[in-house]
Amino acid sequence: MSSLDQHPERLSRRSLLTGVGGVSLAATLVAPPSAFAKGPPQTSQAAPALAFFNGQIWAAFVANNSGREVLVCSSSDGVNWSGNIGIRQSSQFAPSLAAFNNELWVAFVANNSGRAVLVCSSSDGTSWSGNSVNIRQTTQAAPALAVISDLNVLCVAFIANNSSRDLLACVSSDGVNWSGNTGI
Repeated sequence: MSSLDQHPERLSRRSLLTGVGGVSLAATLVAPPSAFAKGPPQTSQAAPALAFFNGQIWAAFVANNSGREVLVCSSSDGVNWSGNIGIRQSSQFAPSLAAFNNELWVAFVANNSGRAVLVCSSSDGTSWSGNSVNIRQTTQAAPALAVISDLNVLCVAFIANNSSRDLLACVSSDGVNWSGNTGI
């Protein structure tokens, strides 16, 4: 057992982001649960999403109320978080996040019976595009969002909104114009 396992309080803010020995930690923060218990906890109706953007880790989640607004907050150290910022959109399921082309992107499912997969973006994490982009797809569950850096494209994956429950993906080089779906 390492000394950090025996004494988690020795983890510094720097080690939370760079890891032990300077090894970079993508979205996994190593800290005791008590390190995150600062202030009143956030609540959500669905799992949060995390992405690293502009030197901050960003979290997106669905408000724990009937409006189901998608909210974001950020932290430079994984311990101290900003207040919530609403992106002026609501979602049936958990959102997903990715940093792409110098913008933070969120994918989510319209909070209505149509279940359209939608995306919107922000160049600073606080001011969000007013109209979400409908990628012309519908889903039964939360979408996943990732960047294929070698191709410089944004990829969204989701479950078909029909009895097949096929896993599907669409890609975009600009976040506005999306390909048709392809089976995974």
